[in-house]
Amino acid sequence: MRSSLSARRRSDLGQRWSVRAIAALTTTIGCVSPGLAATESLDATISMPMTRFTASALSLAPGVAASDQAAPPDLSSAPGRKRFGEEGMVTFNIFGDYANDFSSAWLAGGQFGISWFFADNLSLDVQLEQWGISQDGPNAYAIGPALLLRWHFLAYETWSLYADAGCGFFYATNPVPTDGSRFNFTPRVGVGASFAITDTARVLTGVRWLHISNANTSTPNPGRDSLEVYAGLSFGF
Repeated sequence: MRSSLSARRRSDLGQRWSVRAIAALTTTIGCVSPGLAATESLDATISMPMTRFTASALSLAPGVAASDQAAPPDLSSAPGRKRFGEEGMVTFNIFGDYANDFSSAWLAGGQFGISWFFADNLSLDVQLEQWGISQDGPNAYAIGPALLLRWHFLAYETWSLYADAGCGFFYATNPVPTDGSRFNFTPRVGVGASFAITDTARVLTGVRWLHISNANTSTPNPGRDSLEVYAGLSFGF
């Protein structure tokens, strides 16, 4: 009888420990499962292939507006760089010319000087001029300065039309005209055009009325009127 009770007690005790063991195991699995899930998620993330983000990919990415992308620099508006004819620009000029009075005399020569744009499309030009003069009687060589005002009244990015006027004077090796004097004034007025060859360089060409006389600083004062054509280069700096 006692042995039957002892066996029953041991059976009940074993069942209780089995239930407790199963409950403990279930609790342990429930605690470990989230950790396993997180570990599996981390492994999946690590195993994902790396994605390269290029400029083109970013430019096509949603939410990246075209206006947010950096624009290339505008070199034409770089500090210190002026367009042709802009106020404050200075150019160096080289010209060659030919003038004829359609009678008995002609001249040909070269000039070099500078232009200062004191306002947009308005320049003050200072230049040194020299001419070889062919005429009845002794020929002459003349040299002297001149001052001109030039207005680009129709100005575009690559070309312009302008009018200019000015005056200079020269001293010649022989009287010009032959019955005149060696010292003469050279008023002139004309029109021309400029054409861009680079951002800061242009070809200038035009025609002028050119007058030569001593302005009654000596007698006689015969004077001479000629049609002048010229062409040259202008370099901005």
